[in-house]
Amino acid sequence: KIMDILLVDDDVAVRAMIGDVLESRGHSLRTAGDGLEALQLMQEALPELVISDVHMPGMGGVELLREIRSRFQEIPVLLIAGMDVKEDVLETGACARLSKPFQIRQLLSCLEDIGNQGEGSG
Repeated sequence: KIMDILLVDDDVAVRAMIGDVLESRGHSLRTAGDGLEALQLMQEALPELVISDVHMPGMGGVELLREIRSRFQEIPVLLIAGMDVKEDVLETGACARLSKPFQIRQLLSCLEDIGNQGEGSG
């Protein structure tokens, strides 16, 4: 399933790498450097999926996730986190969590799962 994705990461290289992969698969992509920028972009147009790093200056991924849950409940959020982030981030409403460093196939597998979940509920 092709999706409109908002990618949130303060690391430009990570954004470029993940962005290239997503765009090569046909997804449309917008990027933000932190949670506040992501929320601003979401005011303009809602994505079908948010992929967010957890550790960012300003508003990090967990805070962003809480904001998304309170304002836009239906949007799935995939968190990318280092090993120091506990599984309980999933209890905050993330649909999935990728641990750094991750393989591209893990990311694509997550996207496939998320896309499939979305199709059943339409």
